[in-house]
Amino acid sequence: MTVVVIGAGVAGLACALALADHEQDVELHEAAPQAGGRCRSWRDARQGVILDNGSHVLVGGNRHALAYLRRIGSRGGLAPAPVTLIRADAADGRRRSLPPYRLLPDLARSLGQLRHPGRASVADRLVGLEHYRDVWSPLCLAALNTPPAQASARLFGAVLARSLWQGPWAGRLLLPQRGLSEIFVQPALETLSDLGVQIRLGHPLRQVIFRQNRVDALRFDDYDRHLSRHDRVVLALPWHRAATFLPHLPALPGRAIINGHFLCRDGAGADHGPIGVENGLAQWLFRRCNVVSATISAADSLLDWPAELLARLLWRDIARITGQSRPPAAWRIFKERQATLRHDAATNALRPASRQGRNLYLAGDWTATGLPCTLESAILSGKTAAKQLIEDLF
Repeated sequence: MTVVVIGAGVAGLACALALADHEQDVELHEAAPQAGGRCRSWRDARQGVILDNGSHVLVGGNRHALAYLRRIGSRGGLAPAPVTLIRADAADGRRRSLPPYRLLPDLARSLGQLRHPGRASVADRLVGLEHYRDVWSPLCLAALNTPPAQASARLFGAVLARSLWQGPWAGRLLLPQRGLSEIFVQPALETLSDLGVQIRLGHPLRQVIFRQNRVDALRFDDYDRHLSRHDRVVLALPWHRAATFLPHLPALPGRAIINGHFLCRDGAGADHGPIGVENGLAQWLFRRCNVVSATISAADSLLDWPAELLARLLWRDIARITGQSRPPAAWRIFKERQATLRHDAATNALRPASRQGRNLYLAGDWTATGLPCTLESAILSGKTAAKQLIEDLF
């Protein structure tokens, strides 16, 4: 028996690794010339530095993602951020600190408010908290990529249950110290290769051929991969790609994220913790080496704005907050149109389970993991698909 995994994003890598660790024969196919999907990095010729496609972070309570990193030997690529939250006003650059103990009353109240969320929104449940505007609203937007008035209180509660509600260690931010590919992707490919997994990059799937509720063949550009009755398939693709092969999948509306990366002539500052932005275009700033990265969540209305305009407005805020006196040496704007799902209650109810047929499984952060579309959800989905597949064999 062979398991054919389609897609070498983090979900596909985690799935292939879990299967190979259970001594299954695995083939891994990826359409792009590089693995990683939406979790990748590359050397930018314009800036001369390693850039990530987005600002991904973990927290101490992301046990599936951290176990994955330990398995591939790259847990050391993450470092804890300072525990004190820094908020900065883009209008005048003023900063203020919010130490963790100030959030304790709100944390206690949020536990009660989100215990039985039903189909309520985050705003419905938490708008009365003392730090709703400066902590819970931007945290919801960062975690769910959906404004609090629409965001599912159930999903936000799931995030808090795996982080801040567990205690300081679980809520501590862990920031990548190197490029995402170097931490999440390349070590996984090397581990899979050592386990005997066949890896085909730049090998796009063109068609899934069904017969009697099972996948009969997979059509690639160069050949048709016919499946025996024992073989299995895992589609570890973004929703909009999976839907081209599986028309029965429900329509899952997405949300955009825009990231801007700026190479600073005057350095990015000594403090490498994230900065929450008030009254600015972005919600968060991240710093690594001499690069400041700005993240705009739920950015659908800005997708048609010219990159030059976005860069100018973002840099205006960055300069005020970080004290930059000169324009950036270089910049890049990346628009991810389908970065995540729209995490409202209605969309969450539509997310599909892993098993989709007699020999077909799904993996991806958009499947029914109980979490929003994050690295933790992607890795959990890959492990879930592998676990379900192996259980079905016996």
